[in-house]
Order: sequence, then structure tokens, then C-alpha cells
Amino acid sequence: MGYATEASRTLLDRAQLHFRGEVFAIIHLDNFPSQDVARKLGFQFVEQAPIGGETRVVLMTP
Repeated sequence: MGYATEASRTLLDRAQLHFRGEVFAIIHLDNFPSQDVARKLGFQFVEQAPIGGETRVVLMTP
């Protein structure tokens, strides 16, 4: 497991202690490494959306 995946997993695990809702990841369309990390953590594609004048990929936890 890489550093980004490990750090993100730890953050999500800790967040679940205090939060029971859905978590969204909003990632730049061209940032494939971050999209890969999100998918490794179980995030699922929701849509591509214009955010801040640029297209972003929106993923969420199941």
C-alpha cells in the first residue's frame, strides 16, 4: 500500500468514528493517481462535474 492510500485509509477509518454519512472525493479529471487511490479505498464513480471552472471526477463511498 502506498503512502497516499495508507494515509487516506487512516483518515477514513478515524472519520467513521464520528461521522456516519457518505464521503465524497472530488478529483481533477487528469489526476489518475488520486482517482486510483480513491478506487482502492472503495470509492465509486458518481459523475463528472464542472467545479471551479474545471471538470472534476466525483466519487463517493458506498
